[in-house]
Amino acid sequence: MNLDCINDVDFFTQKINGRYRNINRRLIAFKIFIFGLLALTLSCVSALIYSGIYERKFSYSNNLNKTVNIIPNKEIYFYIGTDLNQARLNFSKSINYDQLKGESRDLDLSRTKPLDQRNGKDYYPAGKLPASFFQDSIKIDGIDLPEGDITFEDEKRIIGFTDYKRDEINLPPGWSSKTNKNTTPLNFSPERFSTLPILNTRFINWINIGSFVDSRKLWGKFISPSNKINISIKGVNNSYFKKRNILLTDGSILGLKNYIYSAILFFISLLAFIIAFVVLNQII
Repeated sequence: MNLDCINDVDFFTQKINGRYRNINRRLIAFKIFIFGLLALTLSCVSALIYSGIYERKFSYSNNLNKTVNIIPNKEIYFYIGTDLNQARLNFSKSINYDQLKGESRDLDLSRTKPLDQRNGKDYYPAGKLPASFFQDSIKIDGIDLPEGDITFEDEKRIIGFTDYKRDEINLPPGWSSKTNKNTTPLNFSPERFSTLPILNTRFINWINIGSFVDSRKLWGKFISPSNKINISIKGVNNSYFKKRNILLTDGSILGLKNYIYSAILFFISLLAFIIAFVVLNQII
C-alpha cells in the first residue's frame, strides 16, 4: 500500500451517511395551540376567581372614619398601603439586620446614616426603612385587629431578643411609646415589662421590600359578626409618605385581586394562536 498517496485530510477524516430530518410543522403548530389554550383557560379561571373576591379600598391623607359593608363570619385581611417607594437602593439598604437579630455591640451602622447614632447612642432600630414604619392608629368598633398570625414563622427569625437597655438607645424619628402598643413583641420576652420599642410581625411585614410604589402590607386579620363595621383611623405625620390607603379583602388561592395577571395570560394565548396559525399556513 502506497501511503504517499493518502491525503492527510482523508487519513484523519471519517465519512458517514447524513440523515435529513423532516420538521413536523403540524405537530409544532398543535403544541403551540395547546399552550395557547392552556393560557386562555388559566386567564378565564383567574378572572372568574378574582371576580368573586370581596375587596374594599379607601384612600386618606390624615384621618378616616368609614362605615363599611362587609361579609359577616368570614376572615377578612386588613392591608395598609402608602405612596412610599421602598425599593430605592439608598432606602432599602438603610437597615441593619444584625441589630434586629439582637446584637448591640460592635455594630457597623454606616449604611443607616444619618439614622445610625445620636449623642453617642444607637438608634434602635437604625436606618430609614425602620424609621418610616407606619404609625397611624387604627380601630374597628367592637372588633380586635390582632397582628400575631400575619407573617411566616421563618420570617420571624429576622427579629431576636435584644441586649440593649432603654437608656442605651434613641428611638427613631417618628417613633414613640405608643408605637405598636399592646401588641406582642419579638425583640424581648412578652412576660417582661420593657420600655424598649416593640418590634412585632407588623414591623416585619413593613421592612419586607415592596416591588411597587403603592406596596401593601398585611396589618391584621379579623372576623366580623355583622355585615357592617366602622373603621376609625387617626393619622400620624410621617415625612416618608403622604398618601395612604387601606384594603379589606377575603383573599383567594391566587392572592389579592389582580386582573392584570388574567389580561397577560389572555394576550399570551392570543399570541400563541397567531403563531400556531402562521406555522400551520406554511404547510398549506
